[in-house]
Amino acid sequence: MTNAKGEAQLDRKTYEKLHWKQIETVFYSCLELPLEQRIVYLSQATKGDPQLFDSVVTLLQQSDNTLSFNKPINAATAAFYDQPNDLVGKRLGNYRLISLIDRGGMGDVYLAQRDDEQFDKQVAIKVIRAISEQPDSLERFKNERQILANLEHANIARLLDGGKSDNNQPYLVMEYVQGIPIDEYCQKHCLSLNSRLRLFQKICNAVSYAHKNLVIHCDLKPSNILVTQDGEPKLLDFGIASLLSNSNIQAEDLEELQASRRVSLQYSSPEQLRGQSLNIQSDVYSLGVVLYELICGLRPYQRNVFDMSAAIENPTTAARPSDQLSAANTDETRLIVFAESLRLVRKKLRFDVDYIVLKAIHLSPAERYESVSQFSQDIDRALTRLPVVARPSSWRYRGHAFWLRNSLATSLVSIFIVCLVSFSLITWQQKQQVAFERDQVSMQRDRAQAVTDFVISMLSNVDPAKAQGEQVTVREVLDNTHQQLDQNDALQRHPAVDAQIRFMVGRLYRVLGIYPLAQSQLEQSIDLFEQANLALTTEAIRAKMELSNTYSHLSKFKQSIALLKVVVEQSHLVNGPNHPDTLGAMNNYAGSLMEQGQLEAAKSLMLDLYQRRVAVLGVNHKDIINSISNLGVVNHWLGDYAEAKMHYERCLEASKSALGTKNPVYLMCLSLLGSVLEASGQYQLAEPVIRQHIELATKVFGEKHPEVLRSQHNLADTLRGLGRLKESRETFEQTLAARSQILGEKNAETLQSQMKLARVLLKLGDYSQAKQTIQSMWEVHSTQFGDQHPVSLVAQRILADVLSAQGEFTMSNEHYHRLQTYYSSLADPKPEHVNVMSGLSLLHLTRGSITTSLDWLNQAIQLAELFEETRFTSLLDALTQHIHYVEQPQHAIEPALVSQVQALASRVSNSD
Repeated sequence: MTNAKGEAQLDRKTYEKLHWKQIETVFYSCLELPLEQRIVYLSQATKGDPQLFDSVVTLLQQSDNTLSFNKPINAATAAFYDQPNDLVGKRLGNYRLISLIDRGGMGDVYLAQRDDEQFDKQVAIKVIRAISEQPDSLERFKNERQILANLEHANIARLLDGGKSDNNQPYLVMEYVQGIPIDEYCQKHCLSLNSRLRLFQKICNAVSYAHKNLVIHCDLKPSNILVTQDGEPKLLDFGIASLLSNSNIQAEDLEELQASRRVSLQYSSPEQLRGQSLNIQSDVYSLGVVLYELICGLRPYQRNVFDMSAAIENPTTAARPSDQLSAANTDETRLIVFAESLRLVRKKLRFDVDYIVLKAIHLSPAERYESVSQFSQDIDRALTRLPVVARPSSWRYRGHAFWLRNSLATSLVSIFIVCLVSFSLITWQQKQQVAFERDQVSMQRDRAQAVTDFVISMLSNVDPAKAQGEQVTVREVLDNTHQQLDQNDALQRHPAVDAQIRFMVGRLYRVLGIYPLAQSQLEQSIDLFEQANLALTTEAIRAKMELSNTYSHLSKFKQSIALLKVVVEQSHLVNGPNHPDTLGAMNNYAGSLMEQGQLEAAKSLMLDLYQRRVAVLGVNHKDIINSISNLGVVNHWLGDYAEAKMHYERCLEASKSALGTKNPVYLMCLSLLGSVLEASGQYQLAEPVIRQHIELATKVFGEKHPEVLRSQHNLADTLRGLGRLKESRETFEQTLAARSQILGEKNAETLQSQMKLARVLLKLGDYSQAKQTIQSMWEVHSTQFGDQHPVSLVAQRILADVLSAQGEFTMSNEHYHRLQTYYSSLADPKPEHVNVMSGLSLLHLTRGSITTSLDWLNQAIQLAELFEETRFTSLLDALTQHIHYVEQPQHAIEPALVSQVQALASRVSNSD
């Protein structure tokens, strides 16, 4: 018996006797791994030795005789013996294959000889294996061939030719590199630290060349960098390389690539492990790991090569290379690695190279070198004793670097010059510092005096001599401040102070719900910041954020979202991508999308922001409460009342614990909870929650504040749901009048009160007033927000109900069928669709089409069953009217239809 290489095989018993220690080692290593990881390990550990494979498989099957293991192990056994035919001796194109060099996850590499009698040349030929002829493998093979064809560099293995074999196996002909991996080469030749860095720079140049050709290597490691006998490195294996225009390698792809040995987790960047989009900084990281290993023989992070999840969870920092060498100070095998002494190597590392390597392998791409070229340039600075980018700059460090670059012959002159320059510099700096501090003190004194004078003036109204027994409110203080701002000469001499005060005044007006005055003050504040050349400061960006919030409250959504885009960009530039202000701006942008009816886009952005805020700020930060409430609002608008209620309750609990019950955040969460209880028809539960909010909010904000009016609106809707229609009408009329005065007649919240009032008027039978109210509201809202905005859709349904009540059945039917067409086209069902079908049912009942009416009613009941926590009053009204209709003797309904109505009533009753 012979094996795949033609060697004689021993019988099973003899083989196991001779190789039992190896069999035992592989077997116990397999047992320590999860089932899904054993196959990969077993195939790698027994490669080329079928008898070892069989022996370990037998032991594993005996120890774990379960279907969960036998099924994959049987598949692995089949794959193990499905080895490609040995092509040695065969001819591909003009080349004859001489020997097998290596086998990879995608193909086999052979040494080949030119065989057309034209000239002699040895090449390496990579052939895709038959078992890998799948779209993904073929695509990667073609990708590698095209990438190599585009790369012409002295340190990159060149593509010479390509084609297909007689049985359609693709192959490519590459330059044959006779060399050894770069880490083995450095060890074998005992290269000095500087020689290693110079050698490494050649690879950097090759990778940088690939990047300029828009190619990321994605699998840089010592085994893919061979060094020839004359000391020239060659970069190999672009098998998983990615074009910069399409650089997405997902996490599941990485698991498959690693399982087939096409990528090494040990050298993969954190973003590559997480399946995020890649760029050139991923290759910078991998090169940094390679350099780390060339210097101290270890990798910075020791990862489990068989466990993707474990590989992703890296330590926060890596040990400095110099410390790794210090730990190995007694290891004699390390002492012979370098041409110079270990002490001298560590000294060189600590000066510059430690910083360079740690910058390259930083876990955050933003903290790494921006390019491989910059990485290489910093190495060059270290070699020539110039200050490096990776190390924090200081006068002492730069002076030390200068000293090291000069020879002994110029040392004394250098010392004299340095001393002279230092003395002059120190003297000049002291003089400049004194002048600067004098000017700063003067400016700060003037600014402080201006602020003090203004604050004293602002608060003068609370002086009993002026107040004369009257209670002075915050609003009155603000109004007085507003009037004085334009008349204060001291502030006009300090636009930065003026801008800051106007920002504070505008913000307070916004908090008090006085939005027009808030807009005026905030716009002036931003103009003043620009006049003072402070437009790109944290204070100016916050003023713009506050103004965008004010625009939103005034329903000026186009201005709000345009300004928010500017705020997000500027905060990202000034504060960074994960600063709370930047995340807050993105949160407001998501809110503007929601206000415009782009609910799915808003929900996606809010979920992403919640996760980022938790990662950056922690779970107990106040901004997390804001994110939770926003997730509730967007689910509320999407009709997922159960999900919204869950978020509101979380918001309420977190805000109460962190901030107390009189904080605006807690009051907001309480208001939202009452709102969703009302929207889902849980009126008995909603009323006490809403009244509690009105009581608390009135004490904190005052009775005309928008937050109080919002709850009054919800209370009026709750009273309608409880059947207390006269109370509901009075409350809606009061709320509408207050909102029209404070927010404006075209404000989104004012229009919602107008819509809900029309619904109550319909219930009370005041059809003429109801039609006038809802018609104007629907036209204004549809023009301002679009006819597919959730509120516009509800308004159209109410208009259809009013028209039906007035006997305008044709117009009512047109509106209803437009709504039915829209909701039927959505991928996910919405609660409002139940109301639409209930309305259609009543419309047909009113016109005497009992069969059609029952069909719509049945569909409405079926859809309502998907929303267990929602009580649909429109559906109950429709069912009640059907029961009343069939009980009237004058209608002479067929018994079958009567039974159908009774069955539907029983079905709804049981579901309740």
